[in-house]
Amino acid sequence: MKIQLDDKHFLHSDPYCYYITCIVKSKDGKPHERRVSGYAGTFNEAVESYIEKSIICSEASEIC
Repeated sequence: MKIQLDDKHFLHSDPYCYYITCIVKSKDGKPHERRVSGYAGTFNEAVESYIEKSIICSEASEIC
C-alpha cells in the first residue's frame, strides 16, 4: 500500500514492513523516490525512524 502524507512524502507498507519515501529530483530534473526512513515492523516505528533521521540531519537552528 502507498499512502501520500504530504506533497512529496509517501508511506509504503507490505505485510512485513513500513517505510517512508520522498520524491526528489535528480541532476537531469527527473523525479524519483528515495527512502527516508528505515524499514520498520509497525507504523509507529516507521514514523519514529523518520523523525530521528530528520533530527540527526538537521542543524541546531532548524529545530524548534
